[in-house]
Amino acid sequence: MNLRFRRALVCAALVAFLTVCGLSAAPPDAPPKKVSVAVSATAEDQVGGRLVYALREGLRSSHGLTLVPEVQGLRVQIRIVTMDPDHETSAGHHTIYSVVWTVTALECGPFWYWTSTVANCGKDRVDECAASLVADTDKVAIEFDELERSHPRPRTK
Repeated sequence: MNLRFRRALVCAALVAFLTVCGLSAAPPDAPPKKVSVAVSATAEDQVGGRLVYALREGLRSSHGLTLVPEVQGLRVQIRIVTMDPDHETSAGHHTIYSVVWTVTALECGPFWYWTSTVANCGKDRVDECAASLVADTDKVAIEFDELERSHPRPRTK
């Protein structure tokens, strides 16, 4: 299944889910609010640990995103796993990481797969890699918000 078809299928499922759950979209003129984001990480290598730390710090300093513990209500979940491909020979020079973004409609329901990436990050580019992940997270939050806004909750009496 190609990526565009999968994304269209996920969007269609989310639209149906949002309609069934009766979730409300914010009015178009509502002031923007920060999107809650949680990070779940498995990063046992040195560069991967630094990447996860820089990602969390980037989320904390973001104007549109806020880092929250997983136990609180959240919008976006980031799951990141890192590993040093050279752990037996020249450890600590770079990490390979996999990131999966999932989203939830808060009031009722599970997390839905949104997108993912796999990349390599050198020890001298950790801040740049983390900034890219924060920007990708912001894009996920915007896309999901646009989907919700385009499908407002039916009014109930």
